[in-house]
Amino acid sequence: GQKGLYLGAGPGTVTALVPASNGHVLAFRATGLAAAVTDLTSGTTRNLRGYTALGAAARGANGELTVLAWNSTDDTATIKVLILDGSTFETRAALDTGIGPDRVLDARVLPGLGHDLVVGISIVDTPNITL
Repeated sequence: GQKGLYLGAGPGTVTALVPASNGHVLAFRATGLAAAVTDLTSGTTRNLRGYTALGAAARGANGELTVLAWNSTDDTATIKVLILDGSTFETRAALDTGIGPDRVLDARVLPGLGHDLVVGISIVDTPNITL
């Protein structure tokens, strides 16, 4: 049963687990009403304001975190590539892909070899886009 008022969102979905440079594990999670990154070792959580859904995430060689994020309550929202500080989780940059989440077949954020990382998005009307 439900306790309290049901708002249509569960306790959340973990969309990515990422190892931090200090050995901690970071959980990227979203509920459909909010999104956050949590250090599972220290319990530190930072809300990612303005976003309600998250996708793939990874830590770059420079220690920064990259995560795909969007606002699932806005039908016109597009996926953003968020660059977060690796220790404070503050947003350093938000790059707009121009791609709506309804067009995505698959999206990945992968650590790179010889470069920082790769964001790849496969969409319905174009086989692959690499940012």
